[in-house]
Amino acid sequence: MKLRRLKLVQALYAFVIVVVVAAICYMANVVILRQTSNPDFMPLFKMSNQPEIVLALQIFGLTGLLLPVPILRKLRIRVPAIIPALWSIFIFSTIFLGEVCGFYHISHYDKILHIFAGFTIAVLGFLVVDLLDKPKSAGSMSRLFVAVFAFCFSLALNVSWEIFEFIMDSCFVDSNMQRYMVAPGYPFIGRDALMDTMMDINVAAIGAILAVVAISIYAKRHRDWLERSQLKRIQDK
Repeated sequence: MKLRRLKLVQALYAFVIVVVVAAICYMANVVILRQTSNPDFMPLFKMSNQPEIVLALQIFGLTGLLLPVPILRKLRIRVPAIIPALWSIFIFSTIFLGEVCGFYHISHYDKILHIFAGFTIAVLGFLVVDLLDKPKSAGSMSRLFVAVFAFCFSLALNVSWEIFEFIMDSCFVDSNMQRYMVAPGYPFIGRDALMDTMMDINVAAIGAILAVVAISIYAKRHRDWLERSQLKRIQDK
C-alpha cells in the first residue's frame, strides 16, 4: 500500500513538472515575440498578469518544485508522501491554473488557494518539529507547543509570500500581484488598497487553524501518527 501511494505521488510530481516546463517554454516564446516582432502579442487565454511576470513566476514555481529534492538528499531528510503531494497540487493550481490559465479571475479562487496554502504549510509545521535541536521528539512534546508552532510556521511563510508579492509589484510597473490596482495605472484608494493583502493573510490563518484542529483530532485517535510521519534525518547504518 505504501509503495503504491509513493508511486502515485511520484507520478503526480512528474506530471506537474512536465506541465510547468511546457508552460515556461510557451510563455518564453510569447515574451520573445513581444520583445522582437510583435509588442502587442498576447495569448488567446486571459492570464492573470503580464507575460513577462507570468514567466518569472513559472520559473520561480519550477525552482520551488526542483530545489528541495537535492537539498533534502544532501541533508538526508526523509519526507512523508503527503508533503510532495500537497506541494505539487499547490504549484499546479497557482503557477499553471492561476497564472497561465487565468483562474485568478474566478471569484474567490485566490482566497481558496491561500486557505489551502495555510493548511498545507501548517501540516508541514507539524512534521518539521522533530528537526529542531531538541533532546526529545515531537511525540513527547507538549501538544499545545506543537500546534502553536505549526500555526506560527504557516503564518510566517504566508506573510513572506505577501512580502514577495510586494517586491514583484515594486520591480515591475504593470505587476498587480497584490491586487492594489483596478487596472494598470488605476490604483485602489485607502483601505481598499490593503484589502487583498490583509484578506490573504487572514484566510491563510484560517487554513492554518483548520490544519491544527484536524491534525490534533487525528493525532488523538492515532497517537503514533505524528512521530511516524515527521521529517527525520536518515541515520547511517
